[in-house]
Amino acid sequence: GICELDGRSRPLLTLKHTPRPYICNLAVDDKYRQRGIGKAFVGFCEGVAREEWMESYLYLKVRVGNDIAMGMYRKLGYCVIEEGDVEDKETVVLLQKMLHCKS
Repeated sequence: GICELDGRSRPLLTLKHTPRPYICNLAVDDKYRQRGIGKAFVGFCEGVAREEWMESYLYLKVRVGNDIAMGMYRKLGYCVIEEGDVEDKETVVLLQKMLHCKS
């Protein structure tokens, strides 16, 4: 699998200007799916954003129709905040999660 986390400075919060920190290119090979790998990648990225970068939110985009990924992100607490942008000829939605401080 692979997962990238982009922590560059933040532009405006819209689909046209990707907010930061931002999870991009999360992928798990078909033969390793349903083993918690994607969830582990996301959890690691959330920890970096929250604990090392002191961020309150984490963002990502999902292609419309990618129901498996969307289901996983919703279970992990991500909410759609903007819909319907076309990116690389595919329609995507922008999701956000509020990161809570560990006590």
